[in-house]
Amino acid sequence: MFKMSAFFVCAKNVVILLLLICNGLARTEGNNEIMDKHAGVVSMDVTVFTSGVAETVSERFLSVTLDTGLLLNNWIHLNLSSSKVLSLAKHLNPVYLRIGGTLQDFLYFEEMPAKLNYSHRKHADLKPFNITSKILDDLFVFASKVGWDVMFGMNMLDRNPVSWEPWDALKILSYISKKGYPLAGLELGNEPDVYNLILTKRPDPEILGKDFQHLRDLMQMIPFLNSSLLVGPDVTNMCLLNKAYIDFFTRYLDAAHTALDAVTIHQYYLNGAIAKLEQFYDPSVMDILEIELLSAHKILRTHAPGKKIWLGETSAAWNSGAANLSNSFVAGFLWLDKLGLAARYNVQVVLRQDFYGGSYGLIDYNTLDPNPDYWLSVLYKILVGTKVLDVVVMGSKRHTRVYAHCTNRKRTDYPPGSVTVYALNVFSSKDANLTFSQFDKHLVDVYQLQPVGPMGLRSKTVALNGEPLKLDTDYRLPKFIPKRQMTPITIPKLTFGFYVFPMAKASACL
Repeated sequence: MFKMSAFFVCAKNVVILLLLICNGLARTEGNNEIMDKHAGVVSMDVTVFTSGVAETVSERFLSVTLDTGLLLNNWIHLNLSSSKVLSLAKHLNPVYLRIGGTLQDFLYFEEMPAKLNYSHRKHADLKPFNITSKILDDLFVFASKVGWDVMFGMNMLDRNPVSWEPWDALKILSYISKKGYPLAGLELGNEPDVYNLILTKRPDPEILGKDFQHLRDLMQMIPFLNSSLLVGPDVTNMCLLNKAYIDFFTRYLDAAHTALDAVTIHQYYLNGAIAKLEQFYDPSVMDILEIELLSAHKILRTHAPGKKIWLGETSAAWNSGAANLSNSFVAGFLWLDKLGLAARYNVQVVLRQDFYGGSYGLIDYNTLDPNPDYWLSVLYKILVGTKVLDVVVMGSKRHTRVYAHCTNRKRTDYPPGSVTVYALNVFSSKDANLTFSQFDKHLVDVYQLQPVGPMGLRSKTVALNGEPLKLDTDYRLPKFIPKRQMTPITIPKLTFGFYVFPMAKASACL
């Protein structure tokens, strides 16, 4: 699928990290790692602050996307009525389903306005196209069956010389309203900070921001949209060294923020066309997200005060992901760390690009079987609650990355006060031994994930506590059975997992 983000995501992340390290902003290694350089096990003590909640995220924190290109191509291989697909989708609930991407700015409903020939576009393969009422029916019927809440991306490049033209968008909304389909929210435009790569001239950000105000005014006049969200602007470049993009973002927010329910940014670490295996578990790559979130929060405090951040489209690698990497076990390191960092930095929703499509889909492009990140996402949904807890790690915290939440009691039978820790060991040669002084000699339920078979980190098969995960013949998920043990916890090299403390009695989780 065509993915313009290949051109926009920060290309100078290494330079940024070096500058931040010089200024004391990037994470640094603890002495324990240096002292234990040649040992087979690195030990560290973890403290979870259980007396108060650090942040609270949405119940739909882990959400998914489908690219607008699927609508152009009649869903490609994605069978929306498949029992397998329906089963896999239901187990991710609750989620937002974002329909968006580069091609949303070329989408029209039924009849394309003849006056808009897009002669000002730079790429000949980006052409306006129509979707039919059947495509919308397919989408909303599927969403209803699996319980997903649709966020629909509107075409912002449907414009007169001055501003956005709402008439085609109103035709879409009128049809959705007539059919009684629930609509969780709207977006307007995809990655407008890089419209200069699509168009011969990018509209000024103040004008685009006013278009959001126009859409909000329309939403307030349409009763069925009274409770729908409006999120944006889906900018894609949070690179701290690129003043032009930051300036665009701030001017856009100044004009649009009062119309928005949340501020969306897009985030990728790597170019899928050239990404390497070791980058998927490299701490310096993982740290990029923390830097970008710090930048985004700083901007919002001044230019969109009180608004929450969403990762409106995100994965490890753009360009439809990295073949044989984004759909293998190794992808889980960047995905799980992203979920941990995003929650800790009060990102309300993380929209995974994508549920289906390319190499980064949660389900396989051809077979529709679950990819490794699907199993990781389902376990996250089951075990991790919305209340985020602070964690301090004494030792090699860049290579052993630890996060904690109150346990999700809506999908488990764990008692009040339970705590779920999830952790990644990205050492390539050392196991990590985690002690929890506050939970000394406590029982802990271990959900350890490891790759299966000779492909190692490139494996598409994942084992939970040594048992390969797979669907049964009726496409039902297996039972996720933990291994109960006493603390401490040992995490094998280059693996990750979830660890539930059922008797933590955390006051923040009662």
